Amino acid sequence: MKQARWGRVLLAAGIVAAVLKGAEGMAYVTLIAKTLQETFSTAMEKCEPALKDPMSMTFEIGFRITVEGRTVDVVTNPATEAGKCVAGQFRAVQYPKPPYPRFPIYLAVKGAD
Repeated sequence: MKQARWGRVLLAAGIVAAVLKGAEGMAYVTLIAKTLQETFSTAMEKCEPALKDPMSMTFEIGFRITVEGRTVDVVTNPATEAGKCVAGQFRAVQYPKPPYPRFPIYLAVKGAD
């Protein structure tokens, strides 16, 4: 598995979510992009056993960031063990205050073909 490729997928997904939320959203995602990438890379390492099957490496993660910078409402689609494992790593992360309450983040992860 190539970490750099995963990082590009993750960042692209964050940017798509930010564009939908305007300039403030884009600025916020740019601010937290490194944290998102680092969390994702760590999750890929910790969840490697669940990611053995190439089919398990395609999933979506959605969550919201509260005004306190906490991650809430974490969901995966489909709800595979791999997706749940990776998504779980985002729950413990503390983010800076977002531009508005319950700031949504959507990450689409697609495994290498």
